[in-house]
Amino acid sequence: GTLRGLHFQLPPYAQDKLVKCVRGAIFDVIVDIRKGSPNYGKWKSFTLSEDNGDQLFIPKGFAHGFVTLEKKTIICYKFSDYYNQIAEKSLYWNDKDILKMHDSYFKRLWCMYQGEDTSDKMEGFEEAYNNLPMRPIK
Repeated sequence: GTLRGLHFQLPPYAQDKLVKCVRGAIFDVIVDIRKGSPNYGKWKSFTLSEDNGDQLFIPKGFAHGFVTLEKKTIICYKFSDYYNQIAEKSLYWNDKDILKMHDSYFKRLWCMYQGEDTSDKMEGFEEAYNNLPMRPIK
């Protein structure tokens, strides 16, 4: 499998993203990195696959990462702005300020990478997530 760590671009080059898995499957994770947001540091995961056909809209201000769940997985991205190498940043796995949930996040990512199914959810985030401008779309 391939692991793409949590990444984003800084303003003024921040990007909205639309992600779709056109072959295979991925475990996709987003993290709210908007300072001052009531959901700052919280995360949500999705399984995107060729079979379910879901797409994920990720607005500016969110870090994004994934791990492939099948061989020969292909992902299609659409961006609201061009890539800027200087503006691209990643989150360290042990960033205590942002990833207070890093133990459960990385444990789940590792389990998914190893092919194990986990069903744990972040308490309270599901309700907050429903108010954010993103969700899987067909």
